[in-house]
Amino acid sequence: AVSRFEGLEARASKVFTLIKMNKRKLAMAEVKKMNQIDEDATLSQLSNALVTAFAATGKVKDALYIYSEMADKYGRTADLEMHQAVVSVLTQDYATAEELLEAALERDNKDADVLINSLVAAQYNDKDDE
Repeated sequence: AVSRFEGLEARASKVFTLIKMNKRKLAMAEVKKMNQIDEDATLSQLSNALVTAFAATGKVKDALYIYSEMADKYGRTADLEMHQAVVSVLTQDYATAEELLEAALERDNKDADVLINSLVAAQYNDKDDE
């Protein structure tokens, strides 16, 4: 049903779904279509960061830059900090990931994604269960 809609919102949902299905090439093609519509739109930027973070293109740090830019533009949120932390884990910067997740937990200590990623970052940093 989503595939017949042409708006950025529907395309962003499709990108997220394709990433979850491990269909990176299709997700990248959808982001290109989004960029043709409006590459400066927030949804286009976030979709681009998501695809870049999980694509095997070697451009993972570009996703970190996009998330940082979004945080500077719109303010820090638990979700943005969590996504920055995930990218930091992908670049093996575990200390930064843990700092970002601690900040995200201060904003929303009940967010399941933040809690799970905090445990993962702590394991990478060889911390005891706390």
